Amino acid sequence: MIVIGCAADANPEPRGQLDQAKTHGNALAAEVNRLLNSATFTPLPAVQTARFERIDLDFAPIPARDHWVAEAKNSGQSGRHARSMLAQLDSGKPLPTSLPYTLQTWSFGDQLTLLFLAGEVVVDYADRLHRELPGVTLWPVAYANDVPCYIPSRRILEEGGYEAVDSMTYYNRPAPLAPSTEDRITEAAKSLVRRPVPE
Repeated sequence: MIVIGCAADANPEPRGQLDQAKTHGNALAAEVNRLLNSATFTPLPAVQTARFERIDLDFAPIPARDHWVAEAKNSGQSGRHARSMLAQLDSGKPLPTSLPYTLQTWSFGDQLTLLFLAGEVVVDYADRLHRELPGVTLWPVAYANDVPCYIPSRRILEEGGYEAVDSMTYYNRPAPLAPSTEDRITEAAKSLVRRPVPE
């Protein structure tokens, strides 16, 4: 099973060419083979607890109609996105103010907990969850169950740019996610991991 961690803001270097992608793939395969042939593995028990939760993440304030009318005159992605937002408004549907977001856990006893996070999640989430869940052998897995958009941390939102702002047009979202996003996901994840097992 291949799983991807919180790597939305991690890129191999150099990149951009097919030969470079092949080189990175071969390096990854070689490391997997090295570990399979040299590492000592610990058997895990069966999954003893599986949990799933859906929360809502707020968007930043949604622009007014005038913004979309002006943007719709542009060519390229920004114009296409604005025209999509206007079409939704013209159909009588308000633009969404929040994004449904899913989290899931599989716990292999107290030996390992897999935490599945939807979307393109940045490394700040893994770092923070490891700090705030001491004593838990936690493996955060991103791109799981759904890919609603890029999931920025507070740091990424403050930086702005493609991942935090511009990428949302490709996901057809009406605005970037709100600054509360990191705290909402982190607290929901911690609650899911720590929830007592039913008797």
